[in-house]
Amino acid sequence: MPLTRQTVLLTGASMGIGEAIEKPWLRKDKLAKLKDALLQQYPNIKVTYRSADVGNHEEEAFTKALRNELVGTNIKVLALRPGRVATNFHSQRVGHDREMHEEFFEGYEPLVSEDIAEAAVYMLNQPLKVSIKALDVVSSAQRSLNVFDRKWNERLGK
Repeated sequence: MPLTRQTVLLTGASMGIGEAIEKPWLRKDKLAKLKDALLQQYPNIKVTYRSADVGNHEEEAFTKALRNELVGTNIKVLALRPGRVATNFHSQRVGHDREMHEEFFEGYEPLVSEDIAEAAVYMLNQPLKVSIKALDVVSSAQRSLNVFDRKWNERLGK
């Protein structure tokens, strides 16, 4: 599905997963540059951006409310929910401590921003009649929110 005359609201596009999602189209790194690039590439779209961090519950409530508000339009509201991903966000969480960072992902290969970006592109490329309302993208070793198969790499001979 080409993005011509489409509106895409992308949160977190300044780094990490959000930046990786926008790369197939733009190769820019900050929200203002992202807006300019979008307008240059797709002159018939309206671009608005806000900087905000939201938690899972807020995201779920927001996406449901937005879907309900947009009844009668052809606008799809999609939520991409990544598991643990090796990004700058995680590095900040552990105070940029390399040992803690590696320990966190011990025994399995974590996802990277580009893995999540591929899932986003998949969601966006669906025909208008198909709406993947939410997609959880996690490492195969991430069995639930806090349970990880730390022997994953060992079994795979890595």
